[in-house]
Amino acid sequence: MYWIRHAKPDFGVHGQSRPLTKEAQQTTNENTNGLLGQFSQKKTNLAQVNNEEINQTFCLIIHQPRKCLGKKTAWVIYPRSDILLW
Repeated sequence: MYWIRHAKPDFGVHGQSRPLTKEAQQTTNENTNGLLGQFSQKKTNLAQVNNEEINQTFCLIIHQPRKCLGKKTAWVIYPRSDILLW
């Protein structure tokens, strides 16, 4: 069972192989929260949001151009990769 707990999936993406630092994770979380804030009001009860609204918001976020991707969208960069965007 050791190999199951310590297996590292290969998503076909090469580059940074070490885990993100606490600061990098915090920055990513803040950026994601900022993006989500564009689509919903503060104190929104997520239990009352239906799957259709979640999927629509997700599509808008992944189709938004990113500066770090050279003004391309995540959907354009990773259309058929093993990384699950949906």
